Amino acid sequence: MTNKEKYMSWKKHLSLLATFLMLLGCFQANEGDENSNNESDDSTEEPTSLDVAAFGGYDTDDEDPFFNMDDLQEVLSDDYTITAAIDEDTEDELSESGDYNVYRVRFVWGNLKLNAREEVITGSVTHLDWSGSVTLDGDGYLFLKRTIRFDAHDEVLDNEEASATWESYTGPHIDGILVKLLVPVDADPEATTLTFSTETLELSIAISELDDQYNEIVTIDDDGHGIATTGLKIEEEDCAMGFMQGRYHQRRSRPGSVFRGRIVTHRGDLHGHIRGHSGQTSDGEKLFFGKYISTEGGFRGRMRGDYDGGAFSGSWHNRNGEHSGILDGKYVTGEEVDTGFFQGFWEETCE
Repeated sequence: MTNKEKYMSWKKHLSLLATFLMLLGCFQANEGDENSNNESDDSTEEPTSLDVAAFGGYDTDDEDPFFNMDDLQEVLSDDYTITAAIDEDTEDELSESGDYNVYRVRFVWGNLKLNAREEVITGSVTHLDWSGSVTLDGDGYLFLKRTIRFDAHDEVLDNEEASATWESYTGPHIDGILVKLLVPVDADPEATTLTFSTETLELSIAISELDDQYNEIVTIDDDGHGIATTGLKIEEEDCAMGFMQGRYHQRRSRPGSVFRGRIVTHRGDLHGHIRGHSGQTSDGEKLFFGKYISTEGGFRGRMRGDYDGGAFSGSWHNRNGEHSGILDGKYVTGEEVDTGFFQGFWEETCE
């Protein structure tokens, strides 16, 4: 049985399971009290303040790991993948030689809005083929370091010195990869490009675009299918930086939105979690606030910044209110709880 046949069989079983769970949920709701059939609204768990001085209502206390939220435990870190054509010792020697600029680029594709739960139940989900490749065109090396949310029907096919190929099919979810690039310092940054090519979408990024950090979301339809790309130039290993990803959806009972997400290092290891809310002030200013904790729940910072038109930018601050780092990214807004998507980068303040 081919991977595609396995995927279609998996899809059929998933639809049947989703239907069963929906019927079970309806039965349990009818057995409970008169309010038990109301859908949950986690927007009530976040403050509503837009007071900048109070960081939107967030405190500096330690928390339970994952903020004690089940949905944040869904993914612990990006997955590991196969070893590249060049062994790790040689890769490390090249990275530390000073002859190469080092970049990390994270691609996430699929249904970014994650608004397809009803479609799973009805069997009308749009399934897309994201099988394809990523290639470094020009001098240098490309290493596929991690896969992201690959399921049983997805697989890496090849991981060579300057390219990698895979099979990936998405429905109401996302897949992705994390790659590392080594580009000679004397290479022409305009002539050296990173090409992402799949059955569904293709894009090309000049290496020069990665020098100032790179954040883009490209959607291909109103349902939110598309690709989110974040790229980092790793200047100093001692200066911590990495990626962030999560859900971003509208509040149900009041204006504004809430978000939940995880922080990973530039290598894809889990580094912490964030939660927060956003809204528009009476004078039209669009602000977001949040709280950042470690994997054990220890307080790491309070966040604040601004957002508009699918982009956000801000900073986080320690217990004393001192500036500790920056964050920047893009988002698509979901209409239902646990939908929507944001992805971006973070970087600690280095001295």
